[in-house]
Amino acid sequence: MELKYSQAIKAGVIGGIIIIALVLLRLVMDIIGEKVLTSGTISAIFAFVDCCVWIPILIVMVATGALAVRYSRAGLMDLNDSLIVGAVAGAVAGIMAAIIMVIVIFVSPFIFPDTYNSITGVGIAGSTSLASGMLASCCCGPFMIILDAALGAIGGAIYYMLKK
Repeated sequence: MELKYSQAIKAGVIGGIIIIALVLLRLVMDIIGEKVLTSGTISAIFAFVDCCVWIPILIVMVATGALAVRYSRAGLMDLNDSLIVGAVAGAVAGIMAAIIMVIVIFVSPFIFPDTYNSITGVGIAGSTSLASGMLASCCCGPFMIILDAALGAIGGAIYYMLKK
């Protein structure tokens, strides 16, 4: 394996770990908002911050590609190389993000049974968990990998152009 791809995988793992931490932070905020805070301004603030966690995740996706290009700068020939290296790093981070998101979707009905049961009408949390997890595996997982690879390629191209 060429050095630039091993550096891309290393950057992808770093980005993936950060995305996993942000997804788990979002889950913890959901738990605090659902189980501890029942109403009021603090609950609204938690809900707002919970929604805003996606902004840092998107930034990390772009930064993962830039980090991969930075790590493998010596082995890159042109912009196409930086696009590929950024996309590889993004795909690695996307795989890690997709796995944790599918796991979170599988366990969410067990953590929040009232919320999921009232939305789906299913009385057994396990059935809801299985159905939502299967949907996430088929749809959300591949979408996350593709999105992360595309944003990683964009980040790699931006970094390459700025450091050219």
